[in-house]
Amino acid sequence: FSTTQLRTHVHCHCVAMDLSVRQELISSIELLTHSGAPALNDELLKKVKKICKTADAFVRTAYDRVMVDLVEEHAEIRLSAFQLSNELFQRSHVFRELLISEFQKFVYLPSMLLISDSHFILPVGMFTNRIKIFDRQKCP
Repeated sequence: FSTTQLRTHVHCHCVAMDLSVRQELISSIELLTHSGAPALNDELLKKVKKICKTADAFVRTAYDRVMVDLVEEHAEIRLSAFQLSNELFQRSHVFRELLISEFQKFVYLPSMLLISDSHFILPVGMFTNRIKIFDRQKCP
């Protein structure tokens, strides 16, 4: 191998490793957040934290995946994503920076699921009727 060929070979090998580790990180996060368990699996959590320690790029990948899970329809997935974000927030400066830079989005997205769900909002007529009933009860 020439020096250039060796550098190219090493670079390609590192990129391939990064892709496989990235995929392992994404699938571990998905297993964590889609388990339906009330608490995060310790083994998977350790695995995610260990991968995130190796490079900031993996922290960014974890952040992106957590943000995807925060808008899932299932409350268990959103809860697990929130729990995972708490764990990563406590341990990673990069994760904190990413979260703070999009904090409004972080808070806003899960709450929009409740607001946009028609089961949680009374139709306007029903709401105004309830106000009228309440007002009549106050007045003799």
